Formats: sequence, C-alpha cells, structure tokens
Amino acid sequence: MTSQYSAPRLYEIAFDTNRKLEVDFLVHCFERYARRRVRRVLDIACGTG
Repeated sequence: MTSQYSAPRLYEIAFDTNRKLEVDFLVHCFERYARRRVRRVLDIACGTG
C-alpha cells in the first residue's frame, strides 16, 4: 500500500485545492466583517500531518 508521503504527486492530485480562491474568500470576509483592518493571519495547525 502506498502512503501519501511516498507518492506526493498523487496526494496533490487527489487533494488539490484552489489557494487563490481560498485567499480571495478570506479577504472578502475580512473586508466585510472585520471591525479593523486585517494585516496578518496566522494559520495554526495548517499542515496535513
């Protein structure tokens, strides 16, 4: 059995995400709902491991 770590390209194909779409959505939310200008974002536990 192949793990996701021994075949990273297959993992990327299976779980690909559209980062630009994600960022655009977050920027929209921050601009609309934040009470102050958002200058930084910390993504805690953002890894897959």
